[in-house]
Amino acid sequence: MGRVVEKLLVALNVVSGIILAFMTLSVTYEVIARYFVGRPTSWVVDLGEYSLVFMLFLSMGWTLWKGGHVGITTVAERLPEKIRGVQRIVATAIGAIVSIMLLWQSVLLAWQMYQAGDLFFKALVVPKWPVFAIVPVGFFTLALQYSKELIFLSKGKSR
Repeated sequence: MGRVVEKLLVALNVVSGIILAFMTLSVTYEVIARYFVGRPTSWVVDLGEYSLVFMLFLSMGWTLWKGGHVGITTVAERLPEKIRGVQRIVATAIGAIVSIMLLWQSVLLAWQMYQAGDLFFKALVVPKWPVFAIVPVGFFTLALQYSKELIFLSKGKSR
């Protein structure tokens, strides 16, 4: 399971990087179009906003895998090693449970938006559900990674 999860996380992170490259190019295009050609676009800001959402949720699991999430360790560092191990297991289990709950709720929300035909009315009029459909993907990968870490911790291993 571990290798498959890691390959999925890397693939989604690569997609996130491609989206970042697209954002960079589109903002560069907007600057040139606005200030050198005098013809600004109407779509760059909207696509930039949606791209940020996609980048965030596509890379959530990868960020956890690489230890990039913020952790407050002031108390944990002062605990005895044995208690610290239990604390890590409990915190990881809570992370997995919360991720699964948010996964479920975000699936319901995206489905409701799809059924209702909700739209974003901005410079671009687009359906809301594709933007919100990426949220469950992020929480799915986060739940996978927390579950993987929980298995390792329960066997006495760490990252």
